[in-house]
Amino acid sequence: MRQYPRPNTKTGYKLLIKPSKESVAVFKHRAKRDWSTLAGHNVDMVLNRLRPFLRGWANYFRTTVSKETFNALDRWMLIREVQWCKRTHPTKPWKWIVRTYFGRHRAGRQDKWVFGNPKTGNHLPKLSWTSIWRHILVRYDASPDDPDLRPYWERREARKAELLPAWRQRELAKRQRGQCPICHDSLHNEEGLHVHHVIPMSQGGEDAISNLALVHLYCHQQVHKSRKVKV
Repeated sequence: MRQYPRPNTKTGYKLLIKPSKESVAVFKHRAKRDWSTLAGHNVDMVLNRLRPFLRGWANYFRTTVSKETFNALDRWMLIREVQWCKRTHPTKPWKWIVRTYFGRHRAGRQDKWVFGNPKTGNHLPKLSWTSIWRHILVRYDASPDDPDLRPYWERREARKAELLPAWRQRELAKRQRGQCPICHDSLHNEEGLHVHHVIPMSQGGEDAISNLALVHLYCHQQVHKSRKVKV
């Protein structure tokens, strides 16, 4: 967190929050350790180990000025991916490695240097794919207790859905306008969240998004405990 010179501002400076050098160093140390322990394992194990780590790190820093850091770490990760491939297949030619592990695995993107498994389509997400969502200050006259401002607070709550780690959670939070359908409180109050099947799968319910609801952990426990609460 520091001020950078900006001649076109009133003060001549602008306060920007970026990932610290220490955070980047911790990222690289963790990634190096994982790549080292995954040497010799199959690609699916690599993806299962690294994918949650990359998504979590990107989601944590997506509200800061992180685009340059994301791009730099993507280039750094590409080097580690290539090293893993060569160490795992020391006798294979470069063209075989590229054909086996790299390609346009992400739909809608033209980046051919995406590391993954072409047979299944699973791949490592790039940090730069994460959209930056800057924090928006609350209006100076906005009170949560003002009933006339209820639409304003609902819009703010709905926007927080973009910060959830899993796409299914994001879609459910948007559909529910940021509210838990059990207690009708905000989903974004630091409580744990669970995906709830409205019609249990044991009763013929599907795993489709239309049969799911995003609820607080405690609310989810109460639903299954009482079996009387309807979403």
